Amino acid sequence: MEWLENPDYAELGAGLNRGTPTGYRPVVSDVILRAEFEGSDQRHLWAQIDSNGDLVIAGQDLGPTVEQFFGEREYEWAHTIKKQNIPQFLEMLNQDPEADVMTVLQGYAGERCDLVCDAITAAADKFPIEFWSRF
Repeated sequence: MEWLENPDYAELGAGLNRGTPTGYRPVVSDVILRAEFEGSDQRHLWAQIDSNGDLVIAGQDLGPTVEQFFGEREYEWAHTIKKQNIPQFLEMLNQDPEADVMTVLQGYAGERCDLVCDAITAAADKFPIEFWSRF
């Protein structure tokens, strides 16, 4: 099989057919930190950057265990860390404050996600964190 180049793009050279463009950096828009299923119970935790550039870490628990604690089978919540406080939050995770927070959080998915929850609790003493919840 022969690869045919469009002569109209010849001035771009061999770079035209590269699989990944030079300088391309994938943007992680959300990270699933927890997706646990145990019997009828479910626990979910995820992170995303909202339209203001703030970090939102949100969760949802479903099932009979939630009902034992809250009287309802569903509990949802979210913590919002303002954009200007994200470097401090990264430091609470012992990470480079200049790092991309979503890339860092990918490393906390699964068994390490409780470290993110611990950092949120510790960070609340250092800077304001918005909290929202509903049953």
